[in-house]
Amino acid sequence: MEGDYQIEKDEEGYYETEISCVRKVAQKQFRCYGIKGHIADPPDGENAKSDWLFYRIDQFPSLEAGDRVRFKTSKSKINVFPDLGRARNIYPDDLTKLD
Repeated sequence: MEGDYQIEKDEEGYYETEISCVRKVAQKQFRCYGIKGHIADPPDGENAKSDWLFYRIDQFPSLEAGDRVRFKTSKSKINVFPDLGRARNIYPDDLTKLD
């Protein structure tokens, strides 16, 4: 993933970052987006090679690489993929696409 830096939370607990890529997933009812950087203080408390927003297709807007987003999360999970290694799925509680 682009950007090996930490994304800090703001005073309301939100992160802001840019979408770096769109990942196709087998389950068509979900969306998955790589983000630039790594969230600070992730809920899972572990290290990951990359961070990914993961949510149901009807939950938040569709995004593309280059979009800026603001999101809040209380749940994340590390998964290991052959092509990505240790990747963090971030399950947003709230997400807004920024202009």
